[in-house]
Amino acid sequence: MKKFKSKNVLGRLSAAALSLSLLSAATSCGKAQQQQGNNTSSKPGRIMVIGKADPTKETFWEDVGKGVTAAGSELNCKVDYKCAEDDSDIETQRKYVQEAIEKSYDAIVIAPNSRDEINDLFMDAVDKGIKVLTIDSMSDYEGISCAISSSDSAAGTIAGTEAARLLKSQVGKIAGVGKIAIIGSTSSTAEVRIGAFKTAFSLLALNDVKNPSYAQQQAAAQEENGEEEELIDPSEAAQKAAQEAKARGEDPDKAARAAAAEAAKKLEEASAKKAAAAAEAQAEAQTEEEKVSDAQALAEINNSYYIEADRCVTYMEAYNAAKKLLEDENNGIKVMYGTSTNTTQGICQAVEEAGLEDDVIVVGFNTSPALIDKLKSNILDATIVQNPYNIGYFSISYAKTLIEGDKVPSTLDTGVTLANAENIDDPYIQILLYPDKEIELPEVKNPNESAGGGNSAGGPPDGVTTGGAPEGVTTGGAPEGAADSENAASNGGNQ
Repeated sequence: MKKFKSKNVLGRLSAAALSLSLLSAATSCGKAQQQQGNNTSSKPGRIMVIGKADPTKETFWEDVGKGVTAAGSELNCKVDYKCAEDDSDIETQRKYVQEAIEKSYDAIVIAPNSRDEINDLFMDAVDKGIKVLTIDSMSDYEGISCAISSSDSAAGTIAGTEAARLLKSQVGKIAGVGKIAIIGSTSSTAEVRIGAFKTAFSLLALNDVKNPSYAQQQAAAQEENGEEEELIDPSEAAQKAAQEAKARGEDPDKAARAAAAEAAKKLEEASAKKAAAAAEAQAEAQTEEEKVSDAQALAEINNSYYIEADRCVTYMEAYNAAKKLLEDENNGIKVMYGTSTNTTQGICQAVEEAGLEDDVIVVGFNTSPALIDKLKSNILDATIVQNPYNIGYFSISYAKTLIEGDKVPSTLDTGVTLANAENIDDPYIQILLYPDKEIELPEVKNPNESAGGGNSAGGPPDGVTTGGAPEGVTTGGAPEGAADSENAASNGGNQ
């Protein structure tokens, strides 16, 4: 059977998302942007990219670097990629920003390790005409040209929903069966990830103890909206369209970009429709007294369910914190949640050493060779996979556009995907994990056959609908034309 070499699928999706984002910029800013492609006649530009942590120690920042390097080569930009030691290292980042200012770089792309402790240098850079963009985490400085990241709010919501689903699958219910231990990193991204996780989990715990009519209300709401349109994941849509175009003798890349953009648009529309229907059904079914009762119950859940350790930077700090929490039998921990690569790895090691992998559900962030091993051995039950390659790639593309005097959207959400032992070897997950390798995808036998399918191991607990793309997946989509400080916090980061 013929195999479709999909090394370029991620690039095709990047191009599709870039086309969407540039279209958004055209409508919000009044000027359409042109994708740069390999236009060597335009100004090359000198761009310094400053990561959050050592890429030799954290795979995420290694993959950001791969995207940065690829974009620099393809878009004819001179790029320097430098990183701090870890996400608490602010001084090294300040040194690199100062260097970029002194050497008159055209743009600075940075994943700031502080929301405000580098802002004075950002102001100096902008005053000298240097464009400043952020990736992964946010800055409070108002002169940032663009913030590129996955949505921490969406990621935390998916993590909380999956933790609740796994808990209900394991013990038959969500509420009243144990505590949820949270170990966050020192990064500013942790706050949004933790808050969104708690909100999602608490709401599902509340729904778990409510009367079963809630599930019926949601089912009725969906039925009233008619049969749902069959949705296809953008990567699979791109693959299918490329094959069909190639068979017709047409440009497969162009077809892939168009198909991925259309699939992403449909997923976004379906997500909004489902969420609105579910919220409307619940609101109509509740009396004012019930709403007050629900608020009180949620407050009780938030006060009694969660145990938070001190923020951790390194794997060993997270390991020691997790080990201490697990050794206290009074905690009764059933779920542990980490907000970064290091905190997730530390939790996994502590759970494995305690022999609690069958009793404690672990949900975390990001991947590394060690975490992939933990997934396959069922110590790590699920992790949020982001798209660091695209974050790096888009940062250079947008910086070049700004250098050439054009406008870009103020934010770009690059999407997140839920990975577990069941889907870790699926082609779409493999493309995200290994963006610089060739991944073979089976050829679609029947062009009219649905490519469909999801990227998670099932949906939320019974009676709860989260909406959106295949469960556990957000595709990002076109960025907002403008973002206020409150919205910006939810687009915080990836690492």
